[in-house]
Amino acid sequence: MKAGGLGIFCALVVGSIDNLLRPILVGKDTQMHELMIFFGTLGGIIMFGIMGMIIGPIVAALFITIWEIYGVAFKDILPQVGSIQSRSQLEKYPESADNKSDCVGS
Repeated sequence: MKAGGLGIFCALVVGSIDNLLRPILVGKDTQMHELMIFFGTLGGIIMFGIMGMIIGPIVAALFITIWEIYGVAFKDILPQVGSIQSRSQLEKYPESADNKSDCVGS
């Protein structure tokens, strides 16, 4: 009986605290967004089990690094990407957009 109660306590309380604190603590050093760490951890657990808590965020960090390297290596070939502005931003600051037809929502 006590073992079951301890198991439920660990699953609910300790698991929840770990899921809340891990993104904050890991994200400071890695400069990754909390959601990326969270989904990397969840995906790692789904794919690799308990070891996925370590492997998942590492795979997510490698993905982000490769994505950034790709963007730098092929910046001459890739199309230029601008910011997406809403219609209210365009009406408020019309000089910020060269062509209104390029923006989403126009």
